[in-house]
Amino acid sequence: MTDNLSDLLSARADSHPEALAVITNRGGLSFARLELLVWRCATRLSEQGCGRGSVAAVMLADELSLLVVILACARVGATCLTLAEDTPDPLLQEILASTRTEVVIRAPSAPGSGLGRPVIGIDRAILAEPIEIDRGVRCANPRAAWMIIVGSGSTGRAKLIAVGHQSYAARLRSCAESLAITCEDRYASLMHLLYSSPKERGLATLFSGGTLVLRDRRRERVGPMLARHRVMMLEATVSHVESLLRDPAQRHPGFAALRVLLLTASTVTEALRRRITTELTANLWIRYGTNESGLISMCRPDRLFAPPASVGTVHPSVEVGIVAPDGRPLPAGASGELRVRGAAVVDGYLGDDAATRKAFRDGWFHPGDLARLNEDGTLEFLGRADQMMIFDGDNIYPTQIETVATSHPAVCDALAFPMADPASQDIPCCAIALRLGVAVDEAALHAFLRERLAHRAPRRLFFVEEIPRNPQGKPIRAELFARLRRAIQAREGSDSGADRPIKARARPGRSPPVR
Repeated sequence: MTDNLSDLLSARADSHPEALAVITNRGGLSFARLELLVWRCATRLSEQGCGRGSVAAVMLADELSLLVVILACARVGATCLTLAEDTPDPLLQEILASTRTEVVIRAPSAPGSGLGRPVIGIDRAILAEPIEIDRGVRCANPRAAWMIIVGSGSTGRAKLIAVGHQSYAARLRSCAESLAITCEDRYASLMHLLYSSPKERGLATLFSGGTLVLRDRRRERVGPMLARHRVMMLEATVSHVESLLRDPAQRHPGFAALRVLLLTASTVTEALRRRITTELTANLWIRYGTNESGLISMCRPDRLFAPPASVGTVHPSVEVGIVAPDGRPLPAGASGELRVRGAAVVDGYLGDDAATRKAFRDGWFHPGDLARLNEDGTLEFLGRADQMMIFDGDNIYPTQIETVATSHPAVCDALAFPMADPASQDIPCCAIALRLGVAVDEAALHAFLRERLAHRAPRRLFFVEEIPRNPQGKPIRAELFARLRRAIQAREGSDSGADRPIKARARPGRSPPVR
């Protein structure tokens, strides 16, 4: 086992130098060529003071340059974090300060500055320039983390998750095993490589000898791209797939040829699973994991509907448990809070002792998710613990409502949430997004939900144009709830109960108008 993650690329370049490693809009790169670019970049970074123990913020829109830079950071023993070029300055300043970032790596043509830090300019043209490679820049035993993952916290403050070389290598092994990745596979993602999900799957593909496809996002439609590059594994979010399903022009043979259509980062309802397997591909896989732990479970095509809320079988590299609110372990089949531990799980958050104490307890990581672990090892995701509703003493899980709501033929998306009530504690509510051009009678939809959920059915429905989600498909609750409050107050006035607080515990974001 290597101590430096970038050595996994070197091993592939040594054993299969001419094999195709990366496909870009400008052609293909062999493993030998990619290895050369990483060495060139590592040498340049070292010459400009970025080496062992340095912390570098990588802000590159070009995915090939980003790939080369993060592997070069690994090679020299530097810690990197990848950020979008358009990250708002206040948030950027906060992240750079919290991570003690020393240098910013961005394209020479990019606007803005290094925010008081040295800037190293990197782009494809610079990487293509011949340079005398210094192989002495390689850090044989990096002790600092390789990657800082910037996650979203429920308070709006970014969660900073440092992952070391060995821990990340364990994540890549789990990924390759769970998806059975081989050197024949070609992987593409509809998310940008700056996000942790495509980064992990892309590197797992590369280090397994497969090919990473970096598509031209501005010019190339998804279906033709799949066929043109013979993509076998495609990763997407629920938002991406909903967009594909709404556009008849996206029905392309390239989807039927996929070995894996991987959905991650958000809940995949039973109704959406059926639409995908009917209209796009039968080879739907659903991954459940976190930035803090890596992969937890994988749902394969043959287990998509058994049971409907299944997120698959727990991977052997992790141990999971279900516990009561007091921490007491619960038996198989019981619903409770999930906890997880394993070699890929980190120890805590950078610079946030309070969040660390809350989520990391007694050797376990508590992601704050509700789940049920069945006798056969199947894991069911039931929603976030802080969004569980207690209505007249009965626990109601958000996914119970969302699964039923999205099974209605007129409903495209749904988000269940509690509204505080002094008598009943939580009144179950649901925001509903209808399919484009489809209307529904609200009373009929209420009856549909009551018939299937009985007393657990939502008491109030709110119709919205869409459920706002971030680029990884996770719902942006706080902004949606703020819009809902304003809509309720405008329609009903504060005397009708509109001042009851909606339990919003998520970071703010952009939201479409409420109908």
